[in-house]
Amino acid sequence: MEVSSLTTVHSFRVDWDQKLERFVGTIPGVESLMIAGKYPSVVMTELVRAAWLLKAIEILDEVLERRA
Repeated sequence: MEVSSLTTVHSFRVDWDQKLERFVGTIPGVESLMIAGKYPSVVMTELVRAAWLLKAIEILDEVLERRA
C-alpha cells in the first residue's frame, strides 16, 4: 500500500514482511528509515510523525543556513 498526501512531499509505503511477521513502513527516498509494527495503522501513524520530523529538520537547516 502506498499513500501520498498533498500537504507533504513524502509518500508512505506499508508492506507485510514475512520474515519479521510485521508490517514494515518506509518513506521512499529516505533509506535509513524503517518502522515495523503489528498493525498497519500504527506503522502509518509513526510514518506521519517521522515525515513531520523530517520537515522540522529541513526548516531548521534553512534557518541555520540563513544565519551563517
